[in-house]
Amino acid sequence: MKKLFCILLAVLMFSAAFAEGNMPAPEGKWYVNQVIIDGKTYDVSMSSNKTIVEFEDSNAGVIYSTLDPEKKSMMWMGNSSGISVMGPLYGSENILLNGSFRDDELVLSEDHAAYVLNRTTSSVNYGIPYGMCMEFAYAVPEDAALSDEELTDRITAIIVSRLNRSGYTKAYANRTDDGTIRVKVEDTQDESLADLLTKRGKLEFKNPSGEIFMTGDMVQSAEYYYADGDHQVAFELTEEGAAIFADETARDIGMEISIWLDDEMLIAPTVQTPITNGYGIINGLGSRERANRIAVQIQSGVLPVELKLLWLIRIYDVPGTHGITVEARDRERESQIIALRLGDDVVTKTELKEKIEAKLEETALLYSFYGMSYDPTSEEARREAQETVINELKEGMALNAKIRELNLDDLSEEDLDQIRENARKTYDEDLEMVKAYYLTDEELQLEGDALREAAVNRLAAMGYEYESYEETARTEFMSNRIREYIVKDVAVTDEDIQEEYDRRVDADKEQYADNAGAWADASVNGTTLYYAPAGVRRIKNILIKFTDDDQEQLDTGNDAPEILEAAYSHIDEEADRILADLAAGADWDTLMAAKTQDPGMQGNSDMAVHGYAVAAGMTRFDPAFVDAAMALEKVGDISGKIRSEYYGYYIIRYAYDEPEGAVALDNVRDTIVEELLADKQAQTYHDTVKQWTDEAAFEINLDGFSE
Repeated sequence: MKKLFCILLAVLMFSAAFAEGNMPAPEGKWYVNQVIIDGKTYDVSMSSNKTIVEFEDSNAGVIYSTLDPEKKSMMWMGNSSGISVMGPLYGSENILLNGSFRDDELVLSEDHAAYVLNRTTSSVNYGIPYGMCMEFAYAVPEDAALSDEELTDRITAIIVSRLNRSGYTKAYANRTDDGTIRVKVEDTQDESLADLLTKRGKLEFKNPSGEIFMTGDMVQSAEYYYADGDHQVAFELTEEGAAIFADETARDIGMEISIWLDDEMLIAPTVQTPITNGYGIINGLGSRERANRIAVQIQSGVLPVELKLLWLIRIYDVPGTHGITVEARDRERESQIIALRLGDDVVTKTELKEKIEAKLEETALLYSFYGMSYDPTSEEARREAQETVINELKEGMALNAKIRELNLDDLSEEDLDQIRENARKTYDEDLEMVKAYYLTDEELQLEGDALREAAVNRLAAMGYEYESYEETARTEFMSNRIREYIVKDVAVTDEDIQEEYDRRVDADKEQYADNAGAWADASVNGTTLYYAPAGVRRIKNILIKFTDDDQEQLDTGNDAPEILEAAYSHIDEEADRILADLAAGADWDTLMAAKTQDPGMQGNSDMAVHGYAVAAGMTRFDPAFVDAAMALEKVGDISGKIRSEYYGYYIIRYAYDEPEGAVALDNVRDTIVEELLADKQAQTYHDTVKQWTDEAAFEINLDGFSE
């Protein structure tokens, strides 16, 4: 009875306060127009689902929405600062909110959220329950080749394509009566999408002279790719683009070509060899987000105009508010639930899920890069990714536990200095890369500390702070330390070496005894060989190359007979002079060292001393070279001018015959020891880590993961 009396008294006092005009009366219809969750405000007046609250003067009320007109009862009563509301609000059967008045608004609050109610609501309906609406302006160029309708179609198609490729399939774009572009995106409130949509997406490939030789319309596909800790974009060119890229890279060996997106240089690699397969990599992009957005921009094409963001509204459907908030709370709670624990090392469910998704994405991109089919959504793929990630995590946690158990994490000041030195070295190398490839022309005019600061800031903007380098260096140091501990007693015996030598001799004999050409190819490739067949001879070579001008014509496909003959005529005099010197008794090795333009025959390399291994049937060398070498009759013979359609003239000498039979053990001992030791260490490391992992007392909670 006393409690009922207190409630009645409070209601009477609150009603009296309204009557005296101290507070605005709540009776009547209110519309929820804003939702504030964790300090972030969302406009809900423009949702497709308007929420309406009606207060009655008898401390009762109802709540309903435009999409669900069924009215549900609620109660309200006065308190010292406003009102308290109890009822089936926001997806809950029974929730308590405190209400306060500010100007013409009523604010209902709970722990993590607030709801702003007004007497009126916007008549605009953007037709989506949760998401974003953006509006962009653009100016039509005077020389536009497209009509207004075609221009609009092109802009909206690119916008929707970019959003779809970013994973937002419920995305819409259309031209308004005011001549702007309005974009609606469901299921996200990521405001950085506005930046993605305003980027032009203009991709250009420039040669060493800064001239554009190819544009983005020749890129057939572009995908985010992750490898060796680097966020990249892998792209595939069209057939026409691949041909242009192959020709250009053939001309630019040893020089830089650059790739630009929206006048920002992404990379400027030095061409090492012609790129003829139509594939390329843009690396060093700093983060998955940046790399993925660059891939999206490249793939979707170039916006025909510049877009300017006029406004952005976050749309939130109130009846779903509580459910979405609960979902967010569940994600937060999940981030505290331990999936794997070993001592103090823990992996939460959220972390495990993120690693599994990253593994699926990495595998999918790797498969797509090689044109192979892979479905990351399939049950089998997810199960395999989960198993791989969990095994990797368990091995890492077991190793960390052993490091602590063995006190290997007790680092001396010398160890710490080494870690810092390694981190600083890698960091400085990356700063130099940034200076070479990523600074603007204005920044490159800076000097000394100012230039370094610009590079540091750019590297940080790419997601690489110095602290992360020390963390990586420490991890690598500890990995090396535990590995050294595991393999410290591993050794190979003389018996091991002899057994492995005999095995390799027998294998080479079986493979090459009747195929001297394959043996010669393997020798040229730098393969360590243990048995030499009959029929291999050593050949030395003086190469007289075509002039640079002639070579350039021939490289561009201008190889008509008269062009080739002219190219030979331009080097005839030099070749004849060398032959005359040899005929007069000049020492071959001295003359070869002075005159040959073949890099393999220069200096004191093994090739220059012993010559190339040549045999009938080999494929690694110019057939003209092989045929001429095998045509020489005896050791010491020298050829005349041998024509090469690729390089110029060869003058070759038969140096000696490769001895048939097994190579002496002493000549290959170091290689055998190194490889045997590496194999035994790797096996010992693998077995030890597996044993430690199997013995570790893991606490595992995989509820919610595939089995």
